[in-house]
Amino acid sequence: MLSENSSTKYKEEFIRNWVITEILSQISNENKLLSNENYFRIIENSKKELAAAVAIQNYLENNPIDVNESELNNYFQKNVDDFSFSDDGYVINYVEFKNESNAIKFRNKAISQGWESALSEFENDSSLVTILQNHTFKLSEIQSIRTSRVLSKLYKNEISLVVQTELNNFIVVQQIEKIAKNSVPKFEFIKDKVKTSFLILKQKELVNSYLDSLISQKNVKIF
Repeated sequence: MLSENSSTKYKEEFIRNWVITEILSQISNENKLLSNENYFRIIENSKKELAAAVAIQNYLENNPIDVNESELNNYFQKNVDDFSFSDDGYVINYVEFKNESNAIKFRNKAISQGWESALSEFENDSSLVTILQNHTFKLSEIQSIRTSRVLSKLYKNEISLVVQTELNNFIVVQQIEKIAKNSVPKFEFIKDKVKTSFLILKQKELVNSYLDSLISQKNVKIF
């Protein structure tokens, strides 16, 4: 759902960063900076940091955290303000096709038999570029002006006409729910975000406990 202008800016920024890295690397070589003591010290410190990161990643992979619906719901209720939208937003269903004909067929199917039925028929279609279901977006995150305009005109559960995007693809959108600024979406719509937040917290607690145990073991050996 990025606009063509946004995509171009991203490419330009990527190329610029790559060019800067190449130039600075050449300067380091020309000035023989890669053979001084400071360079090797930075390399050694980087190796240690990378080794530590690999060790932690390995520990987390070998100690997966099981999450159930009840835990997520409780976490959501206790931290509900953390999931408040700072901007107006939408919960939407969204599909994007490479060709208009298939987009029209999808829309007709969605209107006559429902969105789920249309998805099951077209999910393996080679011209289908993007599928989003019950996806939450802040208005500021919708960078395509045409998509934003379409959403602003839809009622709850209404399915849009087929709209050509800035990238010359064709989209169909269904508004599931509008989210007012400073309100919190229903749990069912942001469950993945709640799960991600919950896992980050639990992984942090798990790693801290693991590191404390390592420090304790080290202290025992030293003293």
